[in-house]
Amino acid sequence: MKIIIKKILPILGVLFLLNACTDLDTDVKSEYTEENFPITQADMEAVCGPAYSRFKGAYGRNFWLMVTGTTDEATMVTNDNNWYDKGYYGEFALHTWTYDNSMTTGAFEELFTCISTCNQILTILEKAPETEYRAQAMAEIKTMRALYYFWAMDNFGRLPIIDKFGITAPPQSSRKEVAEFIKKELIENTPSLSTKVDKTTYGKPTQYMAKALLAKLYLNWGVYTAADISNYEPSDSNKDSNTHLDDLVAVCDEIIQSNAFELGNDWLAKFKPNNGANIKDFIFAFPYNWNLADGNIHSRFWGHKFFEFTFGMKRKPSGPLRAIPEFVDKYNLPGDVRNKIWRGGPQYYEDNPTKPYIVKISKKTLDKYYKGTDGDAIVEWHFELTKDLVVRGNTPDEITENTRKLDLAGDELGLAMGYRNVKFYPTTYSTNYDQDNDIPIFRYADILLMKAEAILRGATPTLGHTAASLVNQIRECAQAPSVDNITLDELLDERAREFADEYWRRNDLIRFGKFEDDWGLKKAILGTSNKDKYRRVFSIPLKFMQLNPTWTQNPGYTK
Repeated sequence: MKIIIKKILPILGVLFLLNACTDLDTDVKSEYTEENFPITQADMEAVCGPAYSRFKGAYGRNFWLMVTGTTDEATMVTNDNNWYDKGYYGEFALHTWTYDNSMTTGAFEELFTCISTCNQILTILEKAPETEYRAQAMAEIKTMRALYYFWAMDNFGRLPIIDKFGITAPPQSSRKEVAEFIKKELIENTPSLSTKVDKTTYGKPTQYMAKALLAKLYLNWGVYTAADISNYEPSDSNKDSNTHLDDLVAVCDEIIQSNAFELGNDWLAKFKPNNGANIKDFIFAFPYNWNLADGNIHSRFWGHKFFEFTFGMKRKPSGPLRAIPEFVDKYNLPGDVRNKIWRGGPQYYEDNPTKPYIVKISKKTLDKYYKGTDGDAIVEWHFELTKDLVVRGNTPDEITENTRKLDLAGDELGLAMGYRNVKFYPTTYSTNYDQDNDIPIFRYADILLMKAEAILRGATPTLGHTAASLVNQIRECAQAPSVDNITLDELLDERAREFADEYWRRNDLIRFGKFEDDWGLKKAILGTSNKDKYRRVFSIPLKFMQLNPTWTQNPGYTK
């Protein structure tokens, strides 16, 4: 058997999904043969590379838009049909996605491609000679597979458990069974992972990364083991039903007592283009490089077109992603440096904060619904991003249709609606849409807040910590006021401020039973409220249901 690691593994992963089978006898060529398995650490790292990098592109765009655009954090709007894209983005904002949404289909396929990639790499490593590094390499790949399974299970619920390359027509397992599989994999493989935290292990699974993932699994254990996700209530996460709260605290303590991580002194610097292994808050991150065009394009979606000039960017952003006003309102703590991630109100040049950005345009270009007779008159408009998302129209029917399409209009007022998130600060020197900012997946700050939440839900406090003292560590780093005590709802708001644009909001809202709440353009007053609790998991994509007739669709999703 011969295998091309970097090119053929993802291809075979897709073939697995499309055909519900794999073929180990496929004759493909590679530098690695049965007579020449990888032996040195460098050889094995080359073999393992695709397991670490395969998902980066989807994580930086489609997966991000799926898990973020369904929350109260942000919404994808249209402007005179620009970015409508068959309504897939709008379905996320309005919680009306169906079994054949192209974004959920792509995420499901990409995750299982990564799982198949891991399984193929393990097939090679299992046949390689015993070396000092082999056990660690295998543990790293199994831990990455557990991460991909966690994301798949968190978003899609019931799944096939595929732990070997070559399994044909895999049966479906319950969400609880998948959670148990992930837990077992992490516990068994953590001891073989490295405890080194430096440039050589950055972007690779370490013991601390595996423990952080295990903590995430424990935190939502009540969600993942609920017999019916539609009947899950936040009380299901208390100590009586979540038997892993004390285990969560113990795992967090192991990371805390390692002294390998710290919050740091400059909160905003953690997310700038020059971040990386130097950020001691990052337990595990995906590294990105704009010159390699490998996937982080947050600034493209968050940025207004005029950011090209106010920030001095070399590529004009698109700007369809807008902050939801209720979420921005959570950034209300005096002195909190996290408030600075939002761009709103009258805009100025980044390198000259007192110089306004002025645009000379006609009144009609500024506002397409302007009723005056002097619509062609030129005005000097101080470019301003407004917080509210307001659907306009000349008639009630037009307003109704624009609301359905989330169309804010293509005039300058419509384009400027919604605050913009610059947490992952634009890579101004990039000549394409890609950025240099690495995206953290697990942070030390999250370890502290997960432990605080576990204590509030009934776990036994340890190390002299209280929920308030843990939150105050976060507040001190953010230069925000300290607290004497904190409630669960207040802690959820703290998580919103700390982890905006870091993919955890959907996970948090579901755990707190708030995923169905009204916000933004999804609310009763607009006739767009949606309280479907079955949407706490996405549908299993139609194409995979058709290829696997023994599988069962998640409840609620029908034609």
